[in-house]
Amino acid sequence: DWSSDVCSSDLVSPANYGGPLIDIEGRVIGILAPMAADTAGMNVGTELYDSGIGFAVPMEDVLRVLPRLQKGENLSPGLLGITYRSRDAFTGDATIAAVRSGSPAAAAGLLPGDTIVAASGRPVSRIAQLRHQLLPLYAGDSIDLVVERKRAGAAPERLTVRPKLTADLPSRKSTRLNSSHA
Repeated sequence: DWSSDVCSSDLVSPANYGGPLIDIEGRVIGILAPMAADTAGMNVGTELYDSGIGFAVPMEDVLRVLPRLQKGENLSPGLLGITYRSRDAFTGDATIAAVRSGSPAAAAGLLPGDTIVAASGRPVSRIAQLRHQLLPLYAGDSIDLVVERKRAGAAPERLTVRPKLTADLPSRKSTRLNSSHA
């Protein structure tokens, strides 16, 4: 069944977003959706929405969250609260540079310098692989992570943590001095 790999980029009228993508036998295999501007690195504008470029959300993904949507639940992307040491998601390993205070990562005990080596039971050697495991999760979902922690003079240890993702992260506390209090 190839329906889980649906990612159509054919031209689509904005009037058809939300409509079904059907296969040659008439089965619904996805729902048409526009590319969001922020996905393409744009902060504002509807240029992509109006461009006629659309994608299909696989039915498998829709059916997975349908019970939650039917209950009226708002689904927000799940956030972990880490930044990576590497800026290259495709070649950089998933070593944590910083953990946001009060985040799910902090509550799970993750520390800067930890390297995530598995997520949801799948090996992780690059940031992109970790993101692939996090992307389908929503706020309130949990993820199993295996972390390798290295300490000076000690053998690396492996820890398993299960952070519960959140919709919002606590704001960062500014370390700047306010010039009006000088």
